[in-house]
Order: sequence, then C-alpha cells, then structure tokens
Amino acid sequence: MMAREDVPRMISRLLAGRWGPAIWMTSLTLIGIASIIPFRLHVSLLDKVLHFLAYFALSTLAFKVWPTGRRSWLATVLLLIIGAGIEIAQLHLAGREASWLDMASNVLGIGTAVLFTFRLRGSLANHLVSRRVPPVRAAANPKS
Repeated sequence: MMAREDVPRMISRLLAGRWGPAIWMTSLTLIGIASIIPFRLHVSLLDKVLHFLAYFALSTLAFKVWPTGRRSWLATVLLLIIGAGIEIAQLHLAGREASWLDMASNVLGIGTAVLFTFRLRGSLANHLVSRRVPPVRAAANPKS
C-alpha cells in the first residue's frame, strides 16, 4: 500500500517524465473545449474564480513540467495568447460572451502562479542562474 507521502513524489516523477507535456496539453485542450461550449453561470464572481483557478493550474503545471529554461516561459506566453484568443472567439460564439474581466482573471491566475512558483523556488535570479548555460572556454593563445 502506498503511503501518503509517496503520492506527491509519484506525481512529480510523472510530470517530470515523458507524460508531463502530454498531461499539460490534455489539460489545456479540456479547458479550451470547456471555454467554447455554451454555458452560463448565474454567479458572475464564480465565473471569474473558475477562470483564475484554471489558468493558475495550467501555469503551475507548466512550471512543474518544464522547471527551468525557455519552455516554461514559452508555455506562459502561450497561455496568455490562448486566453486572449478564447475571449476573442467567444465574441462570435452563440451562447458565450467575451469579457475583459475574464481575461483579467486569466492573467491574474497566470501571474499568481508565476509568483508562487518563484517564491517556492527562492527567487527569479536563482531561476535565471539555474538555466543550463554552456561553460565559457578560454581561447587558446597561439602567440604564447
């Protein structure tokens, strides 16, 4: 039987492996589909909270799958573009309506996830230093 402490470790290994990008893309696809299906919440605040939570989760998952380097930032920019694209698409969909507040909730969810992720890791500077940069080699001096 699996101990409670082993579950987060198992999830981390799953996301860090080959399945991480597939899980992220599947989550992104499901949220995208849910965003274009005609559906209306009667409580406006709940809609904003759901937008925040969805994009917070997607962004946090992206930083878990790609912990360092350009891919995590590319995923973050992609989420911003997709969030804006979905809101623009909703202008033309029956049963859906676009909202600047929805877009603001998306951006706030992504931004909070980025800040939360870096707060847990230490700092943005440590993250940038941790990128894999090839070592600088000293040039051979042929005149010596």
